[in-house]
Amino acid sequence: MTISKVEFKFQHFNASNNFKINPSFALIDLGNKQQQSLLFLFDCIFDSAPGITENNIIQVHIQNAAIAYFDNCTFNGIGKNQYTNITMIDVLLCQNISFQLCKFQNTAISRQLEAVHIYSFIENASISIIDCQFTNITSSYPKQSAALGIYAYDNLSVQITWTNFTNCSALNSEVGAIFVSNFFEEHMISYFQITNNIFRNNYGINAGSIFCNIIYLNEKLNFSSNTLISNMNNQTKQIGKDAQLTFYEPPIDWSQSSTAEMIVDWFNGSTSDAKKDSVYFQAYRNKVMFMSGSITLQHPPNWGKLSTHSLIGIIVGSVVIVASIVIIIIFVVLWYNKKKQYQQTSNFESSRLILRTSYRSI
Repeated sequence: MTISKVEFKFQHFNASNNFKINPSFALIDLGNKQQQSLLFLFDCIFDSAPGITENNIIQVHIQNAAIAYFDNCTFNGIGKNQYTNITMIDVLLCQNISFQLCKFQNTAISRQLEAVHIYSFIENASISIIDCQFTNITSSYPKQSAALGIYAYDNLSVQITWTNFTNCSALNSEVGAIFVSNFFEEHMISYFQITNNIFRNNYGINAGSIFCNIIYLNEKLNFSSNTLISNMNNQTKQIGKDAQLTFYEPPIDWSQSSTAEMIVDWFNGSTSDAKKDSVYFQAYRNKVMFMSGSITLQHPPNWGKLSTHSLIGIIVGSVVIVASIVIIIIFVVLWYNKKKQYQQTSNFESSRLILRTSYRSI
């Protein structure tokens, strides 16, 4: 199925004193268990609707597909100040899913599902998100409610690159921007490439930008060349404000120092404006944490320095302030001199008046 240049909207109305949204499940509902489908969307717009309904609603739901391809599509919410239980994308099974030049924006979600939720339990599947934007997305549910959630299985390939995550907030769950969790067997190998993205002003309880649950370390991880700016978490010292990596059943020879070195290599070329310790990691064996630590990402080239525009602004501001002070002083001096001159004139006139009065008395 191919759809191009169509705007999809929900209808909302009151029926028998109950708030209803039509369609009641999804604007696009694709796939079935018996046969894999194909979906190609170009230049489409999906609009949400206000209100909380009894059932959860999705803009695009994909049950079982060979290919789902989205190009230059926009998924709109109803703003960050009004909550809804309408999410944007829900993929249960898809062999190849791709988003390119897509926008996901302006929504506040109150259900346990990410705005874009991909549940990829198909062997040798691929997910690519290239040159997209996730902007102004708020999640309020207590668990796993980021802007983008990826749940991986056998031999999965994930590429997220040249994408902006801005103002993505998870008020009660782990991370604001990206949540990744795998369910691999020990012999499975998958590839996660999250590179050349910008994460700006994101918030989660544990991390603002990236949260990964990794069971067995057989996958290839790459978080290089990302730019992380003004991300926050709910930790007192802001440790892990950019990212948190949690490992389950890692190799027996792991140590804190070797793990830190490995993670530094994964984040090669990534920069953060955090002072230190912005990536936190921890490891569990038999459900017991045996190791934790943090690393500090490289700082941007001009980190801690004032930009040229800032310096010019400070200089101009200083000149204006000094000039204002000088002008005020000049006015005060002139006013004082004029007042003094007036007082002298008044005193002289008074003395002449006294002198005339004295002559008349004689």
